[in-house]
Amino acid sequence: MNHEYINKLQKGCAFVPCYLTGTGKVTKIYFKEGGYEYIKYSVDKIINDYCSINMRSIHSIKRICRSITGKKCITPLYIKEGVILIPIKTIKPFARGDKCIGYINIKFIEEVDFENNKVKLNNGSYINYLDSTETIKKRIGDCAIIDKSIENYYL
Repeated sequence: MNHEYINKLQKGCAFVPCYLTGTGKVTKIYFKEGGYEYIKYSVDKIINDYCSINMRSIHSIKRICRSITGKKCITPLYIKEGVILIPIKTIKPFARGDKCIGYINIKFIEEVDFENNKVKLNNGSYINYLDSTETIKKRIGDCAIIDKSIENYYL
């Protein structure tokens, strides 16, 4: 990993998959200060690299978050204090097996517009989502549960 890529990951508050004409599937990184940038890596690779930068194993993070929430898949990810990534479906897959889940740091969500299916970030950016209202509310609740329960796993 090069220095510029690591800086982009550290400054990011949301990692969302999207399709660009002429390029294909890329990841849109929303920055904490505002703005965004496209990177030609998958969301999975970016999340793995983000965990590596913070000296965490993605497999142990998923295992701990699954045991706290009691869910088997699509659980929020607790990376470190102040960084809990909530999974949100943001695009329709073109082909079977195409990943369509993006991750947003719950601490940078200002509000969720359930009528228009949009998430407003603290930096003023909006992210459209495709999940149902109930699903988003459950995942926000899961983030709160993980935030309160995680100290039992790291003490």
